[in-house]
Amino acid sequence: MKNRNWKLKIISKGAYSINLIFNKFYLPEDASLYIYNEDRTMVYGPVTSANCNASGIFASDVIKGESIILEYFVPHTSLEEGQINISKVIHGYKDIFKKNNNEKGYGDSGDCEIDINCPEGDDWCVESRAVAMILINENKEWCSGAMINNVKEDFKPYFLTANHCMGNDFDPNTALFRFHYKNQYCDANSYYGLYWTFTGSILLANSSITDFALLELNNYNANNNMDKIAGIHFAGWTKSDNSPNSTTGIHHPSGDVMKIHFDYDPAVSNQNIINWSDGTTSEVDTHWETYIDAGAMEGGSSGSPAFNGNHKIVGQLHGGMKGCVNNRLAFYGRFDISWDLGLSNWLDPENTGIIETDPISPPIIYHNKTISGGPHLYTATHEMELAGNVSGYPDIPPIWPTNAWPFPENDVPFVVEPGTNVEFKAGERIVIKPGTHVKEGATARGYIAPVTCYDGLDYHRALYIINNNESVSFMHKTFENKNSPDIYQNISNVKAEISKHEMHFSSHPNPFTHSTTIRFSLQQPSRVNIYITNSYGQRVHEVFNNYTEAGNYELKLEGTDLKPGLYFCIMETETSREVIKIVKM
Repeated sequence: MKNRNWKLKIISKGAYSINLIFNKFYLPEDASLYIYNEDRTMVYGPVTSANCNASGIFASDVIKGESIILEYFVPHTSLEEGQINISKVIHGYKDIFKKNNNEKGYGDSGDCEIDINCPEGDDWCVESRAVAMILINENKEWCSGAMINNVKEDFKPYFLTANHCMGNDFDPNTALFRFHYKNQYCDANSYYGLYWTFTGSILLANSSITDFALLELNNYNANNNMDKIAGIHFAGWTKSDNSPNSTTGIHHPSGDVMKIHFDYDPAVSNQNIINWSDGTTSEVDTHWETYIDAGAMEGGSSGSPAFNGNHKIVGQLHGGMKGCVNNRLAFYGRFDISWDLGLSNWLDPENTGIIETDPISPPIIYHNKTISGGPHLYTATHEMELAGNVSGYPDIPPIWPTNAWPFPENDVPFVVEPGTNVEFKAGERIVIKPGTHVKEGATARGYIAPVTCYDGLDYHRALYIINNNESVSFMHKTFENKNSPDIYQNISNVKAEISKHEMHFSSHPNPFTHSTTIRFSLQQPSRVNIYITNSYGQRVHEVFNNYTEAGNYELKLEGTDLKPGLYFCIMETETSREVIKIVKM
């Protein structure tokens, strides 16, 4: 029985982008779907069985260009049949990727807006990982919002936004949540980077009184998402009725990349006359009134969180004076009033009486990963887990291992190769699980200390920074629900990539049986990392990771450890990223 691969090309002449609505969507386990444009400058996937939900409805992200290709892969081991039925093809008549007359999108927010990655946002990079742009009504409208913690701190994927963003035609099953959509550096004039998109949600609670809506994302599961999606943060909140001394907003104005604004003065409670269902009326302080001192708010900013000086949510944006005007008045629905209008049922279902919560991030799990070549830094705001795929060994002591344990040659645990300097820094603890192996000739150090933006806070790629000013401290812990080896097999997020750099990157022969030759060329010196992922996006093999001079290169990939199937070979430089599909027969 052979692996099965299908392709479908869709053309919509003159479209700036295309996105799809599926009314029947079921993928068997191990199957994967990718959607990309013809020049492969944007790739969406892998979409897997973890993205399916009971409604059978699914929506793709917006793919740049007037033609897209769907590629569906099912390994020969799969005995199930999938269902993929496209009910709508959305023709993008607005250019949301480049400036285009008066259309809104990337780079089209006001000149006074502040990039989150400018120095003004340095103290808010952690909170920015909670914020997402939400695309609604067939991706034709935008709002903002944020993931929010609950008193159980169990990583329930609750998302706070504005009630008016729901509109009359809102379908929570097709809403898209785009995280990490931000410029790579301050005031960049074009976009290159990765953002993470989730599809579908459930509307849990909402009210027009404070203009709040609480959604639950369909496909997010912190325990099943490994290190890639651990970069999502769950913001803390307070239901205190004290006026915040200052207010910070993080948002996506006009569908643009993430921005930040500030009001340095105390907020004022704003009274509104409420008509209650029993026919009575009363004056209620429903909103915080702020005047933005730096930055601005625009259409698309609605629903974005307001943080107080302690970096905790106190409300979500309702409206105000849009754009770079003199009087930048902004109204935020008060969190403490929304609490009794439905928020408490979900954020504190057992009515504990807790007044506020701290922010939290899921543990980062580096699983079956090989690190080689030069210095690397991995950081996590809370917990980090280094996990191999072997079991049955004695517990590793709470000290960083040198090379004290025997490991079977045919296993692929978390490995640090000779000649590599690697450092791990986490805010609370670093967990070392059986299978972790630092080989002789490699150096590794770990730090338990607060992680800040200046550490290059990043969850899914190596950074070339070393810090040497913290003491080593390790604790061993087994996380709840992490004991099953199958817990790492499903990833319920998909990613979109946009690249503006041209690279020459190929593999031959492809498909291959035993080995294939990878060829690439560089126009300028750069660090190059080439690695292999399976159809779930999990790294299964690292091919090359080193600083490389400009020129043409060939590398031989031995495929003896790869099972037959579809893989993706990914090449990352300091400025760009390229993906090619390879098939092991």
